[in-house]
Amino acid sequence: MASPVQYLPRIINKIRLDLRQHQRKYYEGWLLCEDAACAFRTRRMPLTFQRKGPICPQCCRSVLRSEYSESELCDQMKFNRTIFDADRHPDQVSILRPHRANLATVHQYATKLLNDNSYSIVSLSKAFPC
Repeated sequence: MASPVQYLPRIINKIRLDLRQHQRKYYEGWLLCEDAACAFRTRRMPLTFQRKGPICPQCCRSVLRSEYSESELCDQMKFNRTIFDADRHPDQVSILRPHRANLATVHQYATKLLNDNSYSIVSLSKAFPC
């Protein structure tokens, strides 16, 4: 039987591929009509707006929303970080103890990906240039 250490590169690669898939979905930029009866889907931003956002060009009643938002991408990245955090699962310490170092490696990688993302960081120097 193979040791879990042998699968460590596969796990890290799987996280990397999943993240790229989620990033691709976000950057495709699909907009979806909120009205379920309309279900219009486009990548073009319409020129007519109201307070809530761009008006759907097909039904002209509802607003277009992002199919995959920034917050959903950030939540997915946080999930990847949390799931490999051994400290968050104290009830399974006996199961995780032999694999703690491997989990720490994967957790560090997921944390690095999340730290590279600046979704929830406000740069005051960009907001208030001198």
